[in-house]
Amino acid sequence: MQRGLATLEIVIAVMIIAVLAKVATLNAARVIDRAELDYEIKRLYSDLRLVQSMDRISEGDKPTLFINKDKNLYQIFREAALNNPIREPHELSYGVTIYYTPQNKISFAANGVANIAPDHITLKSRRGKTKEITFDTVGRMR
Repeated sequence: MQRGLATLEIVIAVMIIAVLAKVATLNAARVIDRAELDYEIKRLYSDLRLVQSMDRISEGDKPTLFINKDKNLYQIFREAALNNPIREPHELSYGVTIYYTPQNKISFAANGVANIAPDHITLKSRRGKTKEITFDTVGRMR
């Protein structure tokens, strides 16, 4: 009659646990990456809608969203008073980068149409997944 575990049984059990841990770690990294990108695109969309709605009701100083690609952040200012921000700067999550060229600012006309050259802003995660906000000719964002 045998008592206890053989060394081979213990080694096989540890190998099975290691493989399961590796699979769980890879899936968790994908989920975290997707969640970071989803959060950032929703936050940017919300801030753009804020600028658009403030621009429709404001007279004089136009609110503008400034993008700092070097520091990977953006902030909302009144165009005439760059030293007086409307909101604190928002730094994008680690690994999420913003692609928007050639300008570094986004503002809207009185009718809600974006005053920008490219018609979209792209956010890219560190794993290469991308999401974008597209502006159409009548002021809608998708």
